[in-house]
Amino acid sequence: MFFVLPWALAASRLPNVKSIPLGESRFADRTPDVPHTRARSRAPRAACGRQLMRHSTDAGQQAEQGGKTIGGAECELCSWKQVEEMVLDLAEQIKAAGPEGRFDAIMGITRGGMVPAVLLAQVFENRNIMTATVLFYTDDGAKFYGMTEPRFLYFPENNLVDDLRVLIIDDVWDSGRTSRAVRDRVIRAGGTPIVCTLHFKPTKNAAPDERPDFYASITDNWVVYPWERLSPAFQAQSVEL
Repeated sequence: MFFVLPWALAASRLPNVKSIPLGESRFADRTPDVPHTRARSRAPRAACGRQLMRHSTDAGQQAEQGGKTIGGAECELCSWKQVEEMVLDLAEQIKAAGPEGRFDAIMGITRGGMVPAVLLAQVFENRNIMTATVLFYTDDGAKFYGMTEPRFLYFPENNLVDDLRVLIIDDVWDSGRTSRAVRDRVIRAGGTPIVCTLHFKPTKNAAPDERPDFYASITDNWVVYPWERLSPAFQAQSVEL
């Protein structure tokens, strides 16, 4: 009588995976490339001394978004597909910037910058991901208890930021106070900040002479991102993405 040990049975069910010699990386001699889903032509626009390209919303999407409101304000519904396209657009801009776009670490501003930060980390195969936990806005767009400036709940230790080029990522630059607060904190910690957002609202910008180093789209509307659909504040407004 023969007995099959459990671990042997489990091993027999594993897929055939090509082994990698000890000490070698499956990413050896591999230069990360930004994938292109389709050929797109966009007129470059200068901002902050860099040539930036803009993601545009076509007429059909604008018509579909028309009439949606949250708290009486017109909102722009953003799909997962649009998020991925904007992330790829940002990655193209960053790569095209050359040395000015080089970064050592990624810092996602919670909560809106977390998803874009992870997506960009995947594109660039960067594993040095940090977070800056900042309170300012509630889910319905109001400020926490009338706050006039962002409040930090968490920021990495200075030694984790010192002498690094840090790509700071948020979903939107509205007044810009949150992104600028994180940028200034990185500078005080000895790092070099590069601010990157999906959306930029120039008409809401509290510092007209400043803007993100990279951004994918310009809007004046309140943007609803696909990950926000789980928020009770948005569910109460019956907004469907």
